[in-house]
Amino acid sequence: MFTSSLSTALITMAICLAPFSVILMIVIYSKKRSSARRKNPITQYLLRSAGESVKAQLSDVDSELGMYLMLPPMISLFIYAYYSNLPSVKHPLILGIITGVIFFGYILFKLIKLIKLREKLRLGYDAELAVGQELNTLMRHGYHVFHDVTLKNTISSFNIDHVVVGKTGVYAIETKGRSKPLFKNGGHQHRVNFDGKRLRFPGWSEEKPAEQATRQAQSLQQWLSHAVGEAVTVKAVIALPGWYVTHTQRSEIAVINGKNPERYFNAQRPENTSEKFTHQIAHQLENICRDIEPIALTKPKS
Repeated sequence: MFTSSLSTALITMAICLAPFSVILMIVIYSKKRSSARRKNPITQYLLRSAGESVKAQLSDVDSELGMYLMLPPMISLFIYAYYSNLPSVKHPLILGIITGVIFFGYILFKLIKLIKLREKLRLGYDAELAVGQELNTLMRHGYHVFHDVTLKNTISSFNIDHVVVGKTGVYAIETKGRSKPLFKNGGHQHRVNFDGKRLRFPGWSEEKPAEQATRQAQSLQQWLSHAVGEAVTVKAVIALPGWYVTHTQRSEIAVINGKNPERYFNAQRPENTSEKFTHQIAHQLENICRDIEPIALTKPKS
């Protein structure tokens, strides 16, 4: 009896795992087929796009969400098969319920956490993409624009959302996606004030964006100065797409909403640097930003 019950449980588990086995075989077959048939004509690495890092995080979160969404039916079948086919276990129904509550409680906790993270990442991605598209228009005015610039130090790596290089200098731009509150009385839910250190939104304030923008501008300044062999000055900028920004005090950090960026960048005092030096800076930035492998890139057979 015990052997028969165990066999039934194992058969049920095999049925649950069968779809995943099929998917795995399809993935393996697809990779072998793509590498054996043709070669991608795009052989060089591509430049990073706006929000590249956030997009990768979103992909990871979506994959993890999909995994946790598939677990409940599998666990339900497993619990049913295990406890209904092992008569030697005392109180199988109670044990099944307790086990199910523990598993489903954990899955629910993870799903809620992942959904909240996904909403935050999606807002951040939309913000970076919107600002990046606006900044790209600066190329018509002779600027070099780079996105998702990744710098590494001895401890960790971090990315700067956008870097602009041109006749008025070098700018490290940190984009923040912040949703607007809805007030019943209308209010000024679209305004944010910056006093040089703190961003004052309607209902809350933040200091970390200014600290982060300053820190990243300094890191980029050090890296570029070392890379080109001359002193480079990098200005810190915060971009808040969709917000109306007012400065209440003078500050070395600029806060913009990203729309019509040429109004801000062209209004700055031109740097006393040669065009050759500007191109040297842009060349160094392009080298570290051109690291995206084409998705259809294949290795030729040996």
